[in-house]
Amino acid sequence: MLKKTLKQKRERVADALPDLAEVMRGSVVKRYLHCGKSECRCRLGRGHGPYNYLLTTLAPGKTRTVLISADQLQMVRRWVKNFRELKKGLEKIVEINTRLLQVDRQQSKLQSVKSRTGRRR
Repeated sequence: MLKKTLKQKRERVADALPDLAEVMRGSVVKRYLHCGKSECRCRLGRGHGPYNYLLTTLAPGKTRTVLISADQLQMVRRWVKNFRELKKGLEKIVEINTRLLQVDRQQSKLQSVKSRTGRRR
């Protein structure tokens, strides 16, 4: 019974995962830039912008920065959120699968003990 319940739970988690085509790893950040011109207003204020960027870490010390247009901002935010939800969901599935392996092993041991004790009679 526990095995069936775990499989049902795994199916519910899998069904709730976001669309795999709409995921993006990274963070959306807003930046204001200073141009360096001595007479520019950005020297005294917060800078030019805001500009939205997607920051993605590819490997230790390797970060990719992609400029995001205003039209793309909501979509990219949704994709980043979907990636985080996907990652959480996959971790839940891994936990459930680990538990299923443990249950299988326990049931196999019980069956083995029952078959051995049944032969002795």
